[in-house]
Amino acid sequence: MSNMLIMDLASLSKYEAALEEFKASIQKYCNDLESDINTYGKYMQDAKSQKAIKDAQAACADVKRCLGHVDNALDMVRDLKTAISNL
Repeated sequence: MSNMLIMDLASLSKYEAALEEFKASIQKYCNDLESDINTYGKYMQDAKSQKAIKDAQAACADVKRCLGHVDNALDMVRDLKTAISNL
């Protein structure tokens, strides 16, 4: 049995949609968290809260940086779809 992955245009389109949904979901989560930090952070002035705020901001930034990999995957999927469509 072969380990080859067989994808057709419909499968690639589903995968593309799933990647886009995943990316949008993660972006929304990070944006909501950042919004909450901006809204409520002013009430959290003690040292532990400030550290938690900084850690949450850093985590959001790290996650958003990782979304570049999703963009790369989307680009590859779109290139494959174009290649298949041109066959």
